[in-house]
Amino acid sequence: MRVLKYLGILLFIGVGYSFIQFEQQEQQKEQVRKEEIEQYEKQEVVDPSILGMITLVKTGKKSLIKQGEIEEILSQNQVVSLTQTLDTKEDLYLAGHSIPQVFGDLHDYQIGDRLLLSFQNQQQEYEIYQTKKVSTSDFQVFQSEEDFPRLVLITCTNHQQIRYVVFAKSVHS
Repeated sequence: MRVLKYLGILLFIGVGYSFIQFEQQEQQKEQVRKEEIEQYEKQEVVDPSILGMITLVKTGKKSLIKQGEIEEILSQNQVVSLTQTLDTKEDLYLAGHSIPQVFGDLHDYQIGDRLLLSFQNQQQEYEIYQTKKVSTSDFQVFQSEEDFPRLVLITCTNHQQIRYVVFAKSVHS
């Protein structure tokens, strides 16, 4: 009985220590994220993987858009460009986690709400015209039948096999 008590205490300490480490790592990610956003806004970008920034206008949430290894960028609580190109004449696909620092508020956005993209110090405003939930195996989201360039935001839901997708078009096109 005494051994079980000590094992329980050790397990409790181990879990607590792991939680503290996780929280410290998340705080470090958030600090780096804030510093990079600040540098971007001051036009002091030093990271060549930073392509721009997206702002969820209604809530004011800002996230940097990066290119590179998708899982690594997502793990940094950043937005990743899935198109790996910023030719605004074509569709632009961005993905980010549905966490408060990134696209957590996106689920509350509705048709008509605005998004702001900033690339190379030029801003483009977009308006949401459609939202939907799709299966992770549904690739039709990448096929456009629209006659205008789209901004497509992809984020997770509380279901592992379902993604939330937001479609927006330029306000000035």
